[in-house]
Amino acid sequence: YHGNCQCRAVTFTARIPSLSEYEINNCNCSICVSNGYLLAYPEPKDVVFHTGHEELTGYKFGKKVMEHKFCRKCGSSVYIDEEAIGDTYAMNVRMFKDIDLKTLKYEYSDG
Repeated sequence: YHGNCQCRAVTFTARIPSLSEYEINNCNCSICVSNGYLLAYPEPKDVVFHTGHEELTGYKFGKKVMEHKFCRKCGSSVYIDEEAIGDTYAMNVRMFKDIDLKTLKYEYSDG
């Protein structure tokens, strides 16, 4: 899947199973709701940043084990770096191009 932040400073490709067969995590914790996260979990090796990786900045809170990465230009929440607790990225599928959020399957997390 190809994706980008709102201003297109950050562009990337994420290799994950077909979203039609994947359950997207819709978490109700405060930061996921505030940032509008709908999450898929590729391994870092399956995510390639084509442009703008240097435009990403991060935010940690609570136990400070996960870094929430967002574009410093437009503020789009792109992904969560969860390497501190496991070898995965939590990619915000709202940043993916050409998907219909209404057709996806969701799992709901009580965060």
